[in-house]
Amino acid sequence: MEKYIYLITLSFFSCTTPTPKKCPDIVYKNNLTLLNDEVYSGRCAVYQNDTLSSIQQYVNGRDHGKWKFFFSSGDIETLGKFKNGKRVGKWRYYYSNGKKKQISKYKNGEKSGNWLFYDENGKLIRKVKYD
Repeated sequence: MEKYIYLITLSFFSCTTPTPKKCPDIVYKNNLTLLNDEVYSGRCAVYQNDTLSSIQQYVNGRDHGKWKFFFSSGDIETLGKFKNGKRVGKWRYYYSNGKKKQISKYKNGEKSGNWLFYDENGKLIRKVKYD
């Protein structure tokens, strides 16, 4: 029985992703993210007034991987992905009350597919199609 409790506990904690270290003093120059004049690769967190603002990832100085943006309350404001510096896939935006605000799609950095817009109660209010 102890074995099963251990496995359940291990699987629960291994599925949670800890907040990465605070972003170093990175700078943006010529469309690249640099640290000490070298292109930066890594995952880090941005804080504003000691409050988590975003979690970002970079590969070879370009925005890459999953990005998360947070309201000052700690609730998620935006979720999306980058690939080689360009937005890709589905991006989700939320109101501070947790309801969906917008769902957007990108393909290689370009607007794509159906974009859905919601009011603060979660009711679909507009749909825009991009080719």
